[in-house]
Amino acid sequence: MMKNGMKLKQLSEILPYLTNEQIADNLSIGDSIHGQAVYSILLEYLCRYMYVLGDDTEAYVNYLLLRFENWLLYREHDIEAAVAASVTEFDPSVDYRLSESEIKLKNDGDKTVTTKNKYDYESTEGATSGNAPTYSTYTTTYDSAADRLASKRVDAGSRTTHVIASDDDKNKKTATTTHAVTTLTDGDTTYTADYIHSLKKLKEGNIHRSPAEILKASEDLYMRSVLRYFIAEFIDRYTFYVGYLGGDCI
Repeated sequence: MMKNGMKLKQLSEILPYLTNEQIADNLSIGDSIHGQAVYSILLEYLCRYMYVLGDDTEAYVNYLLLRFENWLLYREHDIEAAVAASVTEFDPSVDYRLSESEIKLKNDGDKTVTTKNKYDYESTEGATSGNAPTYSTYTTTYDSAADRLASKRVDAGSRTTHVIASDDDKNKKTATTTHAVTTLTDGDTTYTADYIHSLKKLKEGNIHRSPAEILKASEDLYMRSVLRYFIAEFIDRYTFYVGYLGGDCI
């Protein structure tokens, strides 16, 4: 059968002739889906037909691989994302999960407090034994201009002087409070402040469906293969079933 130079060939005449290298290099999807997994699904469709170009089996194989490569250009990302989501671990009894993160920063900086008090003090001038303050009085006479001791007083006690400063600058007292800076790293972000308060919450449970309903949905999810769904899409797009045309279908 010919159509615009193309030949109708059954996949049983093409797929079994792929080499291990072609399966590994051309049928693999991304880094996580191996070509052998894709090949095993394709083998389920050996009875289907597709139009190919070429005159021999090698050309038919190359044409099928070219179609698969073109299809992956726009479906590879979707396939990888869907397969990754289907194998993600989760708790089947939970239908909601809420994660909250709160970080509060406070910066006071240096704090200076000035208080005013009267600069009030007492000064005592005292006499120690053998060293008491001495007060002498001198006079002169009519016949001599030389000083002559007239009287002498020795204080053996002490004298106290009370002083209150009148200068405002002297009446001030200043105290400075400083803070040691601390840091907190959360993921890729580092926070710096005088005070850091970090709070993280994780809430989960079931509020929309019962655990039995969630478990049933999980079973339905794993009953089907996401990868097989996408390969079936490729098969439906590029091949078809025409019934029995003679020959054996493996």
